[in-house]
Amino acid sequence: MRAKKLIRNNVILLSGILGLFLILAILQFNRTQNDTQSSIARDIYCGAFGYLDKTCDANNIWVAKNKYNEYQIVRGNADTIILDNHGARTIIDFGVSSDGNTIRSCSQQKTLWKNGDNGGTGATGATGGTGATGGTGAAGATGGTGATGGTGGTGAAGATGGTGATGGTGSTGAAGATGATGETGPAGTCTPGDQGPPGEQGPPGAQGVQGIQGIQGIQGVPGVSGMASAYFGSFYDTVDQIVSAVSVGQPVLVRTTDASMTNGFSVISNSRITAAHSGKYNVAFSFQLHNRGGGGNGSTAEIWLAKNGTQIPDSNTRMAVNTNSPYVVAAWNFFVPLNVGDYVEIYWATDNDHIVLEHNTGSMGGPIIPSTIITVNQVGL
Repeated sequence: MRAKKLIRNNVILLSGILGLFLILAILQFNRTQNDTQSSIARDIYCGAFGYLDKTCDANNIWVAKNKYNEYQIVRGNADTIILDNHGARTIIDFGVSSDGNTIRSCSQQKTLWKNGDNGGTGATGATGGTGATGGTGAAGATGGTGATGGTGGTGAAGATGGTGATGGTGSTGAAGATGATGETGPAGTCTPGDQGPPGEQGPPGAQGVQGIQGIQGIQGVPGVSGMASAYFGSFYDTVDQIVSAVSVGQPVLVRTTDASMTNGFSVISNSRITAAHSGKYNVAFSFQLHNRGGGGNGSTAEIWLAKNGTQIPDSNTRMAVNTNSPYVVAAWNFFVPLNVGDYVEIYWATDNDHIVLEHNTGSMGGPIIPSTIITVNQVGL
């Protein structure tokens, strides 16, 4: 009993080995069908399946395709039978080289048979088992940016930050307008005191001895009369004068000359008081300034002297002309040496174009008030 079982097992094992050998031969044959050389696998395959596979002829001839997709006779003789591209069984005639491995000529002799038309599609086979999971594919392209989500709720208030550094001191603000002048207080009472008693008269002093009369000196040369040799002039203007631009100096105009009070001077271009004789002169003036109000940031005016178009150093004066004390008179004088043809001008400027040099009529029976008056008189040679 044990012997039969052992024999059966050996038969099964041998059959399995043969079957495995045939399977390997089939796989190897299928792998080398397009090779240009024969193999042991081909010989085994054609020996086992030559009746069924028409590519194996009676002489175990192997016909394969080379790398150019052409039929290549690896083994065989003339009139070897092969299958063409359409499945027809064809007899071909060929010649080979002396070594028997290279085809020198090949021509078709006779078509023995041809496969029929393809039959209908067979029934679908059973579904095969699930194949092994393929490798992970390459990462896809990044998708477009999604729509913006809704606004989240307000977060909790953060802790209070530290105190920042103290900022720099700001620039000093503009000076405020001068307040209104207070009312004048009542005049004080002044009572003279009683006159004291006269003091006692002192005793008279002793009379001195009369001196000897001196000799009379020689009379000097009479001097030149001052009035006869002096030069002078008087000039004024009766038109309002307004600056063409704020904070820019311009000459004061005197368009009228008092001829009866002018000797040795003339006015050129309505402002240049020109000397005809050399000497030292006193230049005096009186200007009526008026702040007409109506806006503007400034309330000051400046006045200075110029000679031959050049400012005289240290001759400028600034004054306030406020809206609550709108009329201000500027009046002072300068000493200046002049040569023949030299001229002097008085310049003025203001930071508010509502401040003007204004003329007016007297409201209390007096004469016209000129806007500007300038006089010149000689004080030395």
